[in-house]
Amino acid sequence: MEDLSFELQLEVRQQLRKYSRSLSDPENPECRKYLLWHIILKLVDENLSSKELFAIDYCIGTYASVCWPEERRDEICRDIHRLKDWFKKNRLNGDVLERKILEMELQIFYELTEILLKSDVINYCLWGLKEPKYYRLLNNDFKFTDS
Repeated sequence: MEDLSFELQLEVRQQLRKYSRSLSDPENPECRKYLLWHIILKLVDENLSSKELFAIDYCIGTYASVCWPEERRDEICRDIHRLKDWFKKNRLNGDVLERKILEMELQIFYELTEILLKSDVINYCLWGLKEPKYYRLLNNDFKFTDS
């Protein structure tokens, strides 16, 4: 089974390679952003499973995607409560995930959601009951509703 956390880390490392010439230039904002994201993914890898990362992404609605850090975290936690049936169907404990989110430093959580929002890897995860064509992470791991 594919691991979303690993795939996200790989994606960030590939982006870093694009700026390898710039690594010696500490002023390059793109390089700094991907270095930060690489560190953040390493930090959250110990605390969040791939299913939980996927659930966080699922809870990032249109409004949450444009919020400031604290408001974004609060909005995602509200969505966890609104989506209790989805969490139950997918055998995920929303209360545990919410606790993990609230215990995480606010800026780290915000950057994690930025990674998820800008990730191409997460876009390969299809939101349907049919077999994914390109990305096998969800195979036998989730039961999705059509949304």
